[in-house]
Amino acid sequence: MNRKLTTFAVFFLIIIFFPYGQLFSQEKTSGKNPPIFKINGEPSYTKFNINRISTWFKNDGESDINQNGNSGFIYPKGSWRAAVFQSGFLWGGKVEGKVRVGGSVYRQGTVPGKVIKNSEGNWEAVNRNDPDVRIYRVRPDYANANLKDEVNDGDGKDQNEVRERYRKDWMEWPADQGAPFNDINKNGIYEPMKDIPGVPGADQTIWFVCNDFDPKAAEFLYGSPPMGIEEQVTVWGYNTDGLLGNMLFRKYILINKNLEEKPYTEMYVSIWSDIDVGDGGDDYVGCDTTLGLGFGYNSNSIDPVYGVNVPAVGFRFVQGPIVNGTPSDTAIFKNKYISGKKNLGMTAFYFTINGDNIYTAPTQENYYAGALPFYNLFQGKLAYTGELPINHKTGLPTKFPLSGNPNDKTGWVDGQLHSPGNRTLGLASGPFNMSYGDTQEIVVAEIVAGATKGIDNLQAVTLLKEYSQAAQFLYNHFFDFIAAPSKPQINVTTSESEITLSWDQDPAAVMLTESFSKYGYNFEGYNIYQIPAPGFPISEAKRIATFDIKNEVTAIIDKEFDEINNVYIDKVIAFGTDSGIKRSVTINKDAFNSNLPLNYGQKYYFAVTAYSYNERPPYGSHIFENPVEVIETIPQQSFGKEDISRINVFPNPYYGANPQEINKYQRFVTFSHLPAYATIRIFNLAGQLVATIKKTNPESQFQKWDLNNNAGYMVASGLYIAYIEMTELGETKILKFAIIHEQPILDRF
Repeated sequence: MNRKLTTFAVFFLIIIFFPYGQLFSQEKTSGKNPPIFKINGEPSYTKFNINRISTWFKNDGESDINQNGNSGFIYPKGSWRAAVFQSGFLWGGKVEGKVRVGGSVYRQGTVPGKVIKNSEGNWEAVNRNDPDVRIYRVRPDYANANLKDEVNDGDGKDQNEVRERYRKDWMEWPADQGAPFNDINKNGIYEPMKDIPGVPGADQTIWFVCNDFDPKAAEFLYGSPPMGIEEQVTVWGYNTDGLLGNMLFRKYILINKNLEEKPYTEMYVSIWSDIDVGDGGDDYVGCDTTLGLGFGYNSNSIDPVYGVNVPAVGFRFVQGPIVNGTPSDTAIFKNKYISGKKNLGMTAFYFTINGDNIYTAPTQENYYAGALPFYNLFQGKLAYTGELPINHKTGLPTKFPLSGNPNDKTGWVDGQLHSPGNRTLGLASGPFNMSYGDTQEIVVAEIVAGATKGIDNLQAVTLLKEYSQAAQFLYNHFFDFIAAPSKPQINVTTSESEITLSWDQDPAAVMLTESFSKYGYNFEGYNIYQIPAPGFPISEAKRIATFDIKNEVTAIIDKEFDEINNVYIDKVIAFGTDSGIKRSVTINKDAFNSNLPLNYGQKYYFAVTAYSYNERPPYGSHIFENPVEVIETIPQQSFGKEDISRINVFPNPYYGANPQEINKYQRFVTFSHLPAYATIRIFNLAGQLVATIKKTNPESQFQKWDLNNNAGYMVASGLYIAYIEMTELGETKILKFAIIHEQPILDRF
């Protein structure tokens, strides 16, 4: 439900800049104005946008909706096309036998802030105007990361502003309120100069806390009085090009802090979403009971917003409520495995269609037409009759309507009984009980797939299901799915025309790499790459050698999309040769210069990686390769006294430019064959000292001079004398060279 626009001018602008189908959801509310609340701590909104998803979260429980009231879940990030209008988390249960329902559906029955004990020992919601009652967002690499994506996504006017917001949240991270952090020194206290805020290993984490203690807010949702719940919310994700780049994770911690100190019985939780896949009027929904997945997709192969490449979006309980199990059961709770317990999965699926006689949505701000019908939905029943839906294919009642396969149209699928249109969907999990003071922890994966050339609306559903399996596998292993061997430890030696890379000096490190075995992935070999320059992706590198195990595994093939022919094709992703393992390589040719000999004194960039192989991977690729670590090196000889005669300066003459300069502002000559330490004094022909240069890098034979004098001004064209003093060797050297500048062209005048 989008909020009303107040002026024609604003309406006109939005019509211009946003697709019509994403402006208005078709769900109806009571039409009454919300209760008036004071301004909360700032910011109250922030975005999750570390990967291919960009979506909004607010510290009162609202999510996936833009601040301006329009669809807020953008995918792919930067496309400004939305796949979800709004989502929310709900709960319902009984207090002394009476049903209560709370959470977020279009409206929020929760308000920002934690619940604490007051001076009288009773639970009390904090003042939501307190400055720390806000939403927090961190990323562990913020200090040095390129934040251009966040700027382009509207996070700030420039990278400095975005970086400062990250810094502020890092320093003020509310660990004392329950926000997660990586406790580096294991002392249980968050120390911003030592510890790392956020979910350990995640690339971006959002955190806030809210509660349902405000009766007006709670009743404004579905007419129910508050249950007395504190809700802590953690949202996190990973910056990767793989399938993890198409999902985010939502953790909801619910704590029973009700003022009456009473238990909740027959409790349910639910993730709800008004999916608008591009245009909001042509959607279908469904569920997969084998995966515990609820999903929405486009009814047609062409969408007015996305065109022919329409995504599908879905939700899955990767960690449902914890309940008693059998001795052989294992549950996950607070990042630990708990024996004898189990996590409930999706126990019911529900959907609503606006205006439908049977599947219409519950009425907001009305206990009997809102809270009670929604509690029916949690149990898999029809909202207003309290009966189970009937599967029209089998004639049997079910808690999982629309659980057929959209691809082959087997079973009950959307479209058989209803025309395409606006849909909401929900997954519920329960029942369970919560004693006073009890905590439940629920984690939901929000996943999107498709919007890729060649992937149609139904193929996107298939891909979504694959991603869903991966999400559960990764979560079950606490995202400890580093299936690549440890990186080799590289040693570099050089001569005037060759570079040798070796990684056999540390036997323990070699053993660690080559004995790697995890989740069916085993060490397979080494790849050696030449890279154009630092910062280039591995796709721009040239593989110059592969050394792999002799095991009859040579070329390894995976599926990759061919954008020219719009089909998936088999592609070789590893080029094994059964060569046997070698731990050094000597390079004397430049792969980026027609394999001509290496140039003495020129910088080159290489990388050595190790990779693993799994013939039958649990998901995704057959191989995992450790990240590229660039090695910068220069062909050069080691120094002895006899090399003094070879000390030189190049280019000589400096005639307008140096081939190694990257732009017109960078000017220099290079002195070569120098010892570890030297002092170079530059004089003009009048004998005046122009510049003094100290060489203090013992690992290089080279020293640059930027053609500036000691005052920082560029020297004039002419002849110069370099007097090189090598105190440790008791030697000196004199060179003559010429500088001829090009005609200067001013940027401004």
